[in-house]
Amino acid sequence: MAENDKLPRVQFIGVEPVNLRQTLRTITLWLILIGIGQWVISRNLKFIFLLMMAWLVAIAMEPAIAWLAKRGLKRGPATGIVLIALILSGLL
Repeated sequence: MAENDKLPRVQFIGVEPVNLRQTLRTITLWLILIGIGQWVISRNLKFIFLLMMAWLVAIAMEPAIAWLAKRGLKRGPATGIVLIALILSGLL
């Protein structure tokens, strides 16, 4: 009797078949969606990389554009000036 006291008690959780079907359907749907998402990302990885690089360049240019805009230059021409300066400094 003392040995039985040391064993953990096992509890079973009853699941109705309707809930089980709905749970399995939900899990299957999520797995399919995750697979499709991974496939889309893997197919467009170079494009996503280019978008991230463009975003980083835009963030890097923002202080210079804001500085020019604060001195009275509109943001469009300020962006052009900063971009041309960035390209010319990259060529040197």
